[in-house]
Amino acid sequence: MARASVPVLVKDADGFYVFANQAAERLLGYEASQISGLRIADLCDDDPAWLRSEFARFQSQGVWNGSLAFRHRDGHLISARLNAFVTNMAFGRFYVAMLHPMREPSMPRPVPILARQRYRLTSEDRRLLQLLAEGFADRDLAEILGRQDWAVSRDITVLLQKMTVKSRTAACVAAIMAHLID
Repeated sequence: MARASVPVLVKDADGFYVFANQAAERLLGYEASQISGLRIADLCDDDPAWLRSEFARFQSQGVWNGSLAFRHRDGHLISARLNAFVTNMAFGRFYVAMLHPMREPSMPRPVPILARQRYRLTSEDRRLLQLLAEGFADRDLAEILGRQDWAVSRDITVLLQKMTVKSRTAACVAAIMAHLID
């Protein structure tokens, strides 16, 4: 794993990162020693309660596939698909995540506070916007977000109302222009 070209992060059963390979260091801008001991909420731009529940689901099911927005050390967000699995070793059970960046990391672009305030978007709203911009269908969104189809449809309707737009495309364009998503 240490020499893999794909970024790899490993967590222990308590949810702390215990390993990051060089590809993960390059992607996130941290040294492995800085990542070690952090929790997923320390590196991801998602609701901590949702992250904890997803990790618990991962622990019980043994696999997890989905998308997360990671915070680079300098503050910009990196969207990545994760393929995660459990491995048992002589000294314990570990949770391995292979990251697949959706785009090459761009120049640092912190999310403007005014854009967040203008639209009053939560991290869940921004995550939904990012997934919409990537072209996922409602059924796929429901699976990724671990929700029912009808709940995702309702969330999209609420999101469009918050942003005062009439279509998903308009919401994505506005979010991209406001630097809320990549």
